[in-house]
Amino acid sequence: MKLRSLKAAGITLAVTCTTLGLGGVGIASASTTDTKPTKACVQTVQAGKSKPSKPTCYPNYRAAIAAATHGGITDAPVSAQQAAMNKNFQARLARLGKSAPQGKAAATGETPYLLAQFYTEANYGGTALVYMGAGACERDNGTDYQRPYVGDEFNDAISSLKTYSDCRANLHEDRDFQGANIGWLYGEWDYVGDAMNDRTSSIELG
Repeated sequence: MKLRSLKAAGITLAVTCTTLGLGGVGIASASTTDTKPTKACVQTVQAGKSKPSKPTCYPNYRAAIAAATHGGITDAPVSAQQAAMNKNFQARLARLGKSAPQGKAAATGETPYLLAQFYTEANYGGTALVYMGAGACERDNGTDYQRPYVGDEFNDAISSLKTYSDCRANLHEDRDFQGANIGWLYGEWDYVGDAMNDRTSSIELG
């Protein structure tokens, strides 16, 4: 167990990280949480290696989640960081795909799964990149979803992440899963570490 202090986005954080097996959990306490609207982008990924495509971006996190869930969740916080720190809201996100569809999703009977969220600042701050998929990860030590390029806005910009639906995330330094990689991360990581901070270009989920 390693205790580390860091300062990002004007917030002083105390971070405790524990690594267990293939994944780990980073738990942070912040003195303040951003409640201002923050831009967020949504990407629906296909099983296997997705073709390059741009995420769709929205002026705030609430609008992004409403679109990602096809209207199933319309009352998300406007700030991605505020949403990340809200345990009740995080529990709702964790149930996506497992509970009865709501909103516009009820018409098709399908609710997409939330796979992961990536943030351009430590402690879940900045712009959020939301990955949605048709099903949970299988956790069989294989790769279920791949993004060979995260897009220009998020290239060399990711600093923290959360995973959902039994997914782990492996961040790669270069496109097409080349270069150094961070290894499989599971759960909440308020900082990806100095070695991979602002260096991610492609991502695997599995």
